[in-house]
Amino acid sequence: MKRFDRLYQSIKDVAIGRLIYNYYFRDIQAGWKMEKPHSHNAIEIICCIDGRFHAWAQKESNAVMVKKPECLILEQGIPHRIYLEKDANALCVCIQINKDAIIPGLGCGPFIEEEFNLLKDKCYGGKGFIKVLDDSTIADNITRIIREINEKEADWEETVKFEAVGLFIKLYKNIKKQYEGITNKSNEHIYGAMTYIYENILNPITPKDIARHIHLSPNHLMHLFKQCTGKSVMDTVMGIRAERGKNLLENTTLSISEVAFQCGYPTLQHFSMHFKKLYGTSPSEYRKQIAEIDLLQSR
Repeated sequence: MKRFDRLYQSIKDVAIGRLIYNYYFRDIQAGWKMEKPHSHNAIEIICCIDGRFHAWAQKESNAVMVKKPECLILEQGIPHRIYLEKDANALCVCIQINKDAIIPGLGCGPFIEEEFNLLKDKCYGGKGFIKVLDDSTIADNITRIIREINEKEADWEETVKFEAVGLFIKLYKNIKKQYEGITNKSNEHIYGAMTYIYENILNPITPKDIARHIHLSPNHLMHLFKQCTGKSVMDTVMGIRAERGKNLLENTTLSISEVAFQCGYPTLQHFSMHFKKLYGTSPSEYRKQIAEIDLLQSR
């Protein structure tokens, strides 16, 4: 609550129109693309509610695919372009947040610098964006903010600010967890490796693939991983797959087989065995436990 209170104090007197520049829901059709790159005087958060889209910032070689339930955070002032492949549609929700309203003077003020410095120094990685994985509740936060602004019911401004603080904290925690252990420039190779793993988690991944991507030998990569993270490369990959599966079990109605596929496991059996090894229960039993907890909380 200490962080929540501090963040709320930083925006409680800021007008909504200054805090939130723009917002929208958009059903984007297959093959659509922006005519040319553009930028905003705000941080832009785009969540994929359904389907998938591609985006790049600064140059086309930085392009990434964003699919349900991932979201993309684009740094303020960074030229970017969004496009869809011919066989893909996307339903997106977007919000643009004025960083200057939160951190007066770009770095001073009560909003702790750690939140945005994590983005700027580690996660944008010189590309101007970061992809946040597997948390549909981020889109839910943004949806509630938009609904409050549009409906303007009693105390809507205060509600919007509470939801905005919740959104900031959720993004911060997700990003910190996603890039945990990457704390200084000496870990740039680990950053590159982790980025590759997250962006290719649906595909087969080997240490050789990662090493080639970040221009290291496989042996050097494996030594560096163990030294910096305390884990092997493949333990890290499998941990990310399992965590992704856990999140999908909690936040989607996908079948267990589809969850396994969405996590890059070759078979349902592989997923079930690995999940039980890490969490002490099968995926189906875990989902039942979550459903029972939700039922109790709703009473």
